[in-house]
Amino acid sequence: MPDAQLNLSIEHRLWRAHARADQSMRPPYAYETKVTPLSRYGEYIWLFPDDWLPAGSRNRRKLLFLEPAFIDGNQIGLVVEA
Repeated sequence: MPDAQLNLSIEHRLWRAHARADQSMRPPYAYETKVTPLSRYGEYIWLFPDDWLPAGSRNRRKLLFLEPAFIDGNQIGLVVEA
């Protein structure tokens, strides 16, 4: 491996280690922690701003955590709804 590539790999690893250690937000998160401009961590419905959706996508701007959803016939606990 050339020296420049080795240095880049080491620098990348050091940056990731520093970024993880510097991150002050760790679980368990407080109820009041904002997860989107419209929702807080402890709420059962998270709303996303319309401008966060990609152009031409279907408008699915809610995550509902208390209702079952099905993906390929398998039930999961997260619902994405329009």
